Amino acid sequence: MILEKSSKLRFLTVFLFYFTQGVPIGLFFYAIPAWLAVNSASIAAVAGVVSASIMPWTGVVRLTVPEPNP
Repeated sequence: MILEKSSKLRFLTVFLFYFTQGVPIGLFFYAIPAWLAVNSASIAAVAGVVSASIMPWTGVVRLTVPEPNP
């Protein structure tokens, strides 16, 4: 495999994975709340966006299939 032969390519790959992991966090924790605040959104709306965006990292969201009613 190419990654086994090139240490620069391994470093670049790790850097790109690290960068792409941080993009959603930066958007939802900093950019979107700032944009909402500039556009006169309420504090509750900004807090709602931030709290909803953190849910995938908390483990609180569990997708379950409802049982059918008899």
